[in-house]
Amino acid sequence: MKLDQLAYIVIGSSKIEQWRDFGVKVLGTMSEDGPDGALYLKYDEWHYRLLILPDEEERLVAAGWSVRSRAAYRAALESAKAAGLEIHEGGQAERRVRMVQEFFRFVDPNGSPHEVCWGRTMSAVPFVSPVGVSRFITGDLGVGHVVLPSRGAFDECVAFYEDVMGLDYSDFLSRSVAPGKDVRAYFFHCANGRQHSLALAEVPEETGIIHFLIEVQTLDDVGRAMERAREEDAPLVRGLGRHVNDSIVSFYLQSPSGFHVEYGFGGEVMDWTDHEVRNISYGTYWGHEWQPGFAPQIPSGKRRP
Repeated sequence: MKLDQLAYIVIGSSKIEQWRDFGVKVLGTMSEDGPDGALYLKYDEWHYRLLILPDEEERLVAAGWSVRSRAAYRAALESAKAAGLEIHEGGQAERRVRMVQEFFRFVDPNGSPHEVCWGRTMSAVPFVSPVGVSRFITGDLGVGHVVLPSRGAFDECVAFYEDVMGLDYSDFLSRSVAPGKDVRAYFFHCANGRQHSLALAEVPEETGIIHFLIEVQTLDDVGRAMERAREEDAPLVRGLGRHVNDSIVSFYLQSPSGFHVEYGFGGEVMDWTDHEVRNISYGTYWGHEWQPGFAPQIPSGKRRP
């Protein structure tokens, strides 16, 4: 496959109205009701970037990847079939909800669900943040990134992302958590300049997703989001800090479904022609302190002088 971007994220939730409030009042997205109780959260020219579907449990339904044309889609579909994947091609009702021409679904070796689509729907309504966010950084870089948990098939999944999904290494992190035991997180990019669109981490998460990133244009946008989170009682998971691999300045919130949302700005746009894959060995230059009540997932350390 050749995937152009992480185009959307689909979440199943029993807390649709909480997600609406969280999206509009905290994240700064627009919202719109969809078919069969679905909720669209919009933050650029596309009809949505986050799709929340009614569900009895809180879970990742899919990381949605896009390609640019029907020919590229057919090539991706044939590649998935040739790899022996069990494929589900979306029916008319599913395509209607996702507002795409076609999509197919598969799971990776850890059981995490993915979709590949073409023919997404642009919105006729210009995006205007209801709380004044200046701009979300999307476009050809995609929606942001998603971090998925490993369920015991870490090495198999790494090979799958490379050999089947066609993603490339960005960087990787390995931290010692006990004598003789390391925790790993590997970062992957697709055919654009975002430093990573997908990461895999050796930590458990019942919802099937550890966090996703939303990137905004300015530090002021980030600071105002922190103030809105406090005003709306959205739990702060990690304080403000700066990551090493993608240079994002960000903080983390707990979503209505329980997993985390990273909210940041300043992500480096990569030129992959001269990039050297690195073991970054530490996750953050400064900050990102875990808040009371939240246990660290990956002891990322800090870079010291």
